[in-house]
Amino acid sequence: MTGSFYLGSFSKVLFPALRLGYVVVPHEFDSQVHRVREALDLFSPLLYQLVLTDFLKEGILPGICAACVAIYLARRNALIAAIREHAGDVLTIENTGRRTAPGDLHPRGRR
Repeated sequence: MTGSFYLGSFSKVLFPALRLGYVVVPHEFDSQVHRVREALDLFSPLLYQLVLTDFLKEGILPGICAACVAIYLARRNALIAAIREHAGDVLTIENTGRRTAPGDLHPRGRR
């Protein structure tokens, strides 16, 4: 087996009611994953799939993702600032390297 499976959803990026996701799999698993999806899924409405396809072809999604990252980063920074201001005497924040996650919280003096 080579490569990785990657699962994602457009619901979090675009809007929750969309309920469309995707899976990226190594080529050797294409047919197996397709069969499993057909057996388990009720299929997303064709209209949603067609609209999303046009949306992706127009190249709008990268701009939306960049805007989302900027919003999440601002929220992350606000959360970190609030924790430091209001709980800095009892908590420390260790950066996890993720841009939109606040990091790991630890009781001060314990790790």
